[in-house]
Amino acid sequence: MAEYVDPLPTFMGPQPSLAQRKEIWDVTYGDKPYTSVVAGPFELALPSYIDFRKLVLGEGNKVYDNLCRLMGPHLVLSWTIVDNKASSLIVGVNPIFNVGAESLFLHQNVRRLWFHVLQWLKVVKQGHNITIVDHLKDILAATISPAQADDFDV
Repeated sequence: MAEYVDPLPTFMGPQPSLAQRKEIWDVTYGDKPYTSVVAGPFELALPSYIDFRKLVLGEGNKVYDNLCRLMGPHLVLSWTIVDNKASSLIVGVNPIFNVGAESLFLHQNVRRLWFHVLQWLKVVKQGHNITIVDHLKDILAATISPAQADDFDV
């Protein structure tokens, strides 16, 4: 009898537009080429050994739900599935928001999330079994802490 494999869920949320991701990529990175890891504009190829269900989705989608709360409504992290394996992660803008070339603050938020997702994958490839949410929380804590020293003396 064949072993049952619980299929990974197809991303059911709003998919970030390829055209919009390309536009933001061009503004941010210009003609910087894709690599074996960077499969397209803000699309990260995942190695087949990544425990996607544990590190990105979590039990009952708890990790992914927490990720959505961290990102807020403007950003989306979606994924592609090939042969019941997570193939890539895609960072982009939630398509319900009308974002143009002049939305540079949002472009920077896409880039920031993208960079943190790249760093998360690097850490996972080094053998650390950390969820994407725990990685982002660590980075955010390190970023927020120095803000206490901001000087408002104008």
